[in-house]
Amino acid sequence: MTEHCNYGCNECSHFSPYMRRGESSVESFERDLSALARVLTVYRFRFVGGEPLLNKQLVEHVRLVRESGIADEIQACTNGALLDRTPDEAIAALDTLTISWYPDPRVDQSLIDRTIERCRRLNTKVGVLKIDKFRRMQVVRPFESSRLVQEIFDTCEIAHLWYCQTFYEGRFYLCSRPIFTSRFLGKLDENVEDFRETDGIALHEPNLVDRLEALLHRKEPLGSCRYCLGTVGKEVPWRQLSPSERKHPVRYNDKNDELIDQHKMRRLRIKRHFPLRSMLLMAPESLSGLAARFSRSLSRD
Repeated sequence: MTEHCNYGCNECSHFSPYMRRGESSVESFERDLSALARVLTVYRFRFVGGEPLLNKQLVEHVRLVRESGIADEIQACTNGALLDRTPDEAIAALDTLTISWYPDPRVDQSLIDRTIERCRRLNTKVGVLKIDKFRRMQVVRPFESSRLVQEIFDTCEIAHLWYCQTFYEGRFYLCSRPIFTSRFLGKLDENVEDFRETDGIALHEPNLVDRLEALLHRKEPLGSCRYCLGTVGKEVPWRQLSPSERKHPVRYNDKNDELIDQHKMRRLRIKRHFPLRSMLLMAPESLSGLAARFSRSLSRD
């Protein structure tokens, strides 16, 4: 729903701490949603960010998803800090509210309890996930080993298990990373290609089903994968970035291969054949983020 966030989590997978304010527009979202609804069906449509509750048009976005018939379930994922300010109308519009509960004083047990009771009253399912660790994801210099890039791609739970597929300004991606990687690296004066153009496919051109099939079954890493640790980065404690760190990202001196959790990579090698059962779709306008998780079903009608 939004590119920006009221939190500044270190290692945010969407780069939200480094992004300027940007919200999904109803017009752009409706256009892209309409194109996708003609060729696929959706199990769960998930609104994410940034922080989705920052977008004042959340209810209108939910209405469009509901009317499109693309989803059986509509969900929003929030850090919870804005829940007391969120109107009942927004909570009631959802089928499910998921709270990522970080060790931050803005969200305490009392707020969680109030929200659970409120969701019960509004007939909205609620889930709470406590999170106190993130994984390293971003590298500044590209991996030199094509074998290692392939290994990271093959074991990436985001692309192959959690299915965080993303649509953005008329383009569709395997995950949200291509949308933001180039701009993040630009803050560190790294001159790279615009992965928004090279790593996605157009939603409003012919043969969409065939092109979606090809992307979803892709075996080769994307260009932006050379700057990503996927889901095998080492764990780091959750923390908030300082205003200075958000404005001027820190350039770490670690070697890329030193950032990999080798134990997890070995474990994921064994489970390499992930089940193709669901995807995550994000549809932001400009520099924002709306998302949807859906079981994969493409229509050629």
